[in-house]
Amino acid sequence: MPAAFGGSKKEGIEYFLKAKEILEKNPVDLTENWNYLSLLLIIGQSYTYIDDLNSAKSVYEYILRLEPDFLYVKNELYPRLLKKMEN
Repeated sequence: MPAAFGGSKKEGIEYFLKAKEILEKNPVDLTENWNYLSLLLIIGQSYTYIDDLNSAKSVYEYILRLEPDFLYVKNELYPRLLKKMEN
């Protein structure tokens, strides 16, 4: 829900983390599961939006361990985050 209507990014992250936990209980190979990788991407972006940059960095690094050729994370989000962390 948008913040104007009482929504919270932090609360949203909690729900994303619950979804992540549910997916991780499934025995399917998560490195091949684009739904899982997309969820991780959203979690990383959400942490960035609330300025929890260390958590975002951990998530992006985890994504790149699972899928080193995830180019959007590798070439755009992760470098942008590192640059933001330098400032």
